[in-house]
Amino acid sequence: MTRLLIAFILALTTALAHAAPSPEVLAKLAEDDSDSRIEAILALGADGDEASVRVLNALSNDALALTGEGRLVILTDTGAIDAGTGEAVEPYPDNAEAIYLNNRIRRTLQSALAATRIKSPDRDTRLAAANQLRDDVDEAMV
Repeated sequence: MTRLLIAFILALTTALAHAAPSPEVLAKLAEDDSDSRIEAILALGADGDEASVRVLNALSNDALALTGEGRLVILTDTGAIDAGTGEAVEPYPDNAEAIYLNNRIRRTLQSALAATRIKSPDRDTRLAAANQLRDDVDEAMV
């Protein structure tokens, strides 16, 4: 029975680690309110899964955009992908506008990205992330 429970917990943890960011969190990124965007960034940073990090990196690189239809997409050199599902978006959304980041949001974003790198298997990456978190502590992350 114990082995079955452990196997179930491991399977559930693995499934959750690859889950897409929630639509509610992504919707907050699309809002004009800085506090909502910061709340979403903190949630994505806390998740730290591959999909959440992809969204955070896109936001950091000014590649996260909102289409005229209200869809959050990641713009790439080869096309666009849905920020929530990671699936290709066809046709390319010509009317997409990058999500604006003020300095307060950008500081929170950099701290959230550093927090995700703290989990890296690479020692140097973890050390750099720890140093960044030490030097640039964002009160919202504490």
